[in-house]
Amino acid sequence: MHPLPVKALRPRLRTARTGFAFAELVVVMAVMLVAISIFSSTVVSTARQRAINRENAIAADAARTAIELMRNVEFNEMYARFNPDPMDDPEGPGTAPGQLFAVPGLNVIPGTMGNMAGRIELPVVNAAGSFQLREDVVDDDMGMPRDLSGDSVIDSADHAADYVLLPVRVTVAWRGATGERRFQMFTLLVTFDT
Repeated sequence: MHPLPVKALRPRLRTARTGFAFAELVVVMAVMLVAISIFSSTVVSTARQRAINRENAIAADAARTAIELMRNVEFNEMYARFNPDPMDDPEGPGTAPGQLFAVPGLNVIPGTMGNMAGRIELPVVNAAGSFQLREDVVDDDMGMPRDLSGDSVIDSADHAADYVLLPVRVTVAWRGATGERRFQMFTLLVTFDT
């Protein structure tokens, strides 16, 4: 008989494991997948928010510019220069800026009036084909109805020639990164020269 080698008689010692078991590998992959998903959604969300902030800044700047443009006009000509009727422009038909304005950097919503993103709105009524500046317009955002002529009476007359207050809404509407968007700014222009 042959003696058993010494190696075979010794009990086997457990050595430290190297590598990962399949279950551990699956858990690590799942954690990494969740982390990558969270990171990518954060990047996409940040990019979208950056685009929204950029669009809002452009719209707000355009609205402020429109109001400043109005303030640089003689008060008694504001209505004629910025109403929807080009026929009453002070220097002749179609010479004033009117109520529509372009906003570079924003995409116009298809089908928008005049194909322009910006619009200046006054308390105007189209009565029998003629635009009138009226005190009896109902518009809570513009603070209407309101005495525009300073005579302490709110009536349905056209006050295009005798207004001392002029409520204004500037609206910028565009198709942005998240769909159709709108920005509005309100102001009340007043004259003290009566």
